[in-house]
Amino acid sequence: MTEKQHALDVTKALTDASSPYFLHSSNQPNHSLVDTPLNGDNHTAWWRAISRTLNAKSKLGFVTDSLSKPKNDIAIAL
Repeated sequence: MTEKQHALDVTKALTDASSPYFLHSSNQPNHSLVDTPLNGDNHTAWWRAISRTLNAKSKLGFVTDSLSKPKNDIAIAL
C-alpha cells in the first residue's frame, strides 16, 4: 500500500461516522454513558444499557473484543 493510500484509509477511518475509530465531540472521557452505575445487583440491566449505548456509538467491538485489528496502523497517523 502506498503512503497516499494509507493516509486516505486512516483519514476515512477517523472521519467516517460509522467507523469505530471515529470520535464525535460528544465522546468525552468524563461523560456518563448510562444513568445507573454498575453495582452487584444490576449487572444484567447495566450490561443491556451500556451495550446499547456502545453499539449506537459503534464502540461495542472494543469491549467485546469482536473488533478486528485494522489493516493499517491508525495510531501512526495520530
